[in-house]
Amino acid sequence: MSWAYKYDKEYIDLVKGFPLVPIRSRGQHTAALAAIDPVFSEGKLSRAESDYFDVLIRLIKNYEDETTEPVLTTPQEALKYLMELNDLTQAAIADISGMQKSHVSEFLKGKRGLPKKAAALLGARFKVDPMLFMPKIKAISFHAGNKNAKAEY
Repeated sequence: MSWAYKYDKEYIDLVKGFPLVPIRSRGQHTAALAAIDPVFSEGKLSRAESDYFDVLIRLIKNYEDETTEPVLTTPQEALKYLMELNDLTQAAIADISGMQKSHVSEFLKGKRGLPKKAAALLGARFKVDPMLFMPKIKAISFHAGNKNAKAEY
């Protein structure tokens, strides 16, 4: 089976402007972002632009995935952000999660964790991984022969 793509002048000009090769430096990353910026403000893309930018965006994402450290946040900060973004109150979070209002307040103050069921309900509501609302392990202290390994949260 053969595959053919009609490369038109518009597509070739885009490739000449910024070749579709792996991004390996911060400078290339900056140039790639600059290349996509003006196009998306113009509105509807042509077929050539759509195909080209689909690949370029994947190259940008690959570079960012390889070079960007994940942003660590607390479960409380994550929920506060989502509450603000969705204009929700603690009472609304209590309704969504099935928790008591006082427990939501204590969670947001860092005084208690969320039950797994509440994390699952919030994850479904906000379309995020429920683990976002669970404590993260920062480090595990373990030495060979030491049965008292200690996790730091």
